[in-house]
Amino acid sequence: MKSGKLRCWGQNRFGQLGTGTQTNDSNPTPEDVVGFGP
Repeated sequence: MKSGKLRCWGQNRFGQLGTGTQTNDSNPTPEDVVGFGP
């Protein structure tokens, strides 16, 4: 993606989506990822 962000969604029981919560998310949410990109 040109923005340098990944879109994350799904179950989030252990906080694996990187949203700062443990809430499931059915909407693709842009998240910053350290060390990802060009």
